[in-house]
Amino acid sequence: AVGNCYQGLGRRGEAVRTYERAVSNYDREGVATSRLAELYREDGMDDLAARCYRRHLELKIRQLGGMGIVATQTNDVALTALTLTSNDKRDKLLDTAQTNTTASASNSDPIHQYPESLPIEAPEAEAMLFLATYHRNRSHYDLAYAYASRLLEYPGREKEEAKVLLREIRSCMGAGE
Repeated sequence: AVGNCYQGLGRRGEAVRTYERAVSNYDREGVATSRLAELYREDGMDDLAARCYRRHLELKIRQLGGMGIVATQTNDVALTALTLTSNDKRDKLLDTAQTNTTASASNSDPIHQYPESLPIEAPEAEAMLFLATYHRNRSHYDLAYAYASRLLEYPGREKEEAKVLLREIRSCMGAGE
């Protein structure tokens, strides 16, 4: 709530720091994680945004696991330590995120744990669309395809953008890029 107020007042830096504190204090519903991802994305910090969006999906899965729907395990140490106050610390975290990006492109990715029966809501659709594009841009076509395919169940612009992404991914995979 405080982060939203800071955003509304145009105090972006304070909003980021507030969301970072909320994330480091275990953001159970993933609201702060999702908002922080949006801010990172808008600032061009795609690796950090991808980490936050992944974490948001993991939290959604874990939240539903508590209801007996599905369970998952996360080990995203870098994201839970997001209480950053200086650009140097943020740069260090960004370097860590870039280093670990390839390692996260595996079956441990949340898209492989997100149950088919689980409905996709707006924050999850935003996360999946971003991650599909993110992985396509890094030639992780299998993950990009998995995220984009999942969006075909979601109505609206995300579904249409996912269709375009899927065509691009198939073209890249066929061309051997």
